[in-house]
Amino acid sequence: MTVDPTQSSALNHAEARYRLLFEHAGDAVITMQKGCFIDCNPKALVMFGCERKAFLGKTPMDFSPPVQPGGADSATLVQEKIERLMAGYPQSFEWQFKRPNGTCFEADVHLSAVTLDGVAYLQGHIRDISERKSIERELASYREGLERLVAVRTNELERANREIESFSYSVSHDLRSPLRTISGFSGTLMEVYSGVLDETGMSYLHRIIAATRRMSALIDGLLSLSRLGSNALVKEDVELGTMAEYVVRRLRENDPVREVDVVVQSNLRAFADRHLIENVLENLIGNAWKFTAQVSRACIEVGSVPEGGETVFFVLDNGAGFDMAYSDKLFGVFQRLHGDEHAGTGIGLATVRRIVDRHGGRVWAEGAVDKGACFYFTLGTDE
Repeated sequence: MTVDPTQSSALNHAEARYRLLFEHAGDAVITMQKGCFIDCNPKALVMFGCERKAFLGKTPMDFSPPVQPGGADSATLVQEKIERLMAGYPQSFEWQFKRPNGTCFEADVHLSAVTLDGVAYLQGHIRDISERKSIERELASYREGLERLVAVRTNELERANREIESFSYSVSHDLRSPLRTISGFSGTLMEVYSGVLDETGMSYLHRIIAATRRMSALIDGLLSLSRLGSNALVKEDVELGTMAEYVVRRLRENDPVREVDVVVQSNLRAFADRHLIENVLENLIGNAWKFTAQVSRACIEVGSVPEGGETVFFVLDNGAGFDMAYSDKLFGVFQRLHGDEHAGTGIGLATVRRIVDRHGGRVWAEGAVDKGACFYFTLGTDE
């Protein structure tokens, strides 16, 4: 029979190309027949730490510990995987191998069955993943340590919150007792001795009564602020427009003389804690109402704008405004940028920031003296 030189050359070229890829593969490549290694590339010898003559003719069990890391018997697993492989199901799995010098390494193993000239072979590709597994174990250790630390810190924070809440109630009780005494005696003086006291004395008495009322309001504000972190958020879909209109309606009922133009945008939806977000609107709209008291035609707008992939809500007014140089003080407890001509405790905006922070959002303000102010806030992601 005459051999076609062209065909022979092509076969030789294909075999040389296969051998080149086989010899220089980055993973270990092995060939098995009847359960024994009959061929391998140089990478396999490096990976298994032995010479070619010490590798060929051996079985996978000669390079495996008796038990795998998960506790399974290595010999049983090898038999199961070979049986499934011969049944036509390629196998991919992690395996721990053991070198002749006693050291072990972990590997990704991919096995497939091939038939050549009626003879069945198993071909495997093995990748050493010891470094990756070591990093995974280290990361898992760090994660477990971090989770323990978070649990400890969470318990400490919860305990601190309980202590703060207990302290707040205690302070409230201890402070209210003398306040009630001062208020009671002041009221008695007002009723019984109003005809005895002169104008100056009555002025002092009015100041004392006003101070006790202000102190009582401060205590209430501090208690409300302290309670904000004690309960879990209950988020739901909230229509802020309806809520804002309700807040405005109550302000009009309490101050029927005022004429204020209020515009509330429609469809102001948010995913938030209904009770807390109502507190935010009460404070912001209430401030806008208060600081427009000296304006001939007061205007307030409640709305939202999309910005950077999130919804930014705002409360805008044309009232007293503020100096932007002091904007960093706006949201601090007891920080007030206006005098006694505007009532307030200096706790409302601190409450707003605390609520917005709990929602994972941001709050900020822009304004100018006698040119109004605009307070903005976001409420984090809808999760």
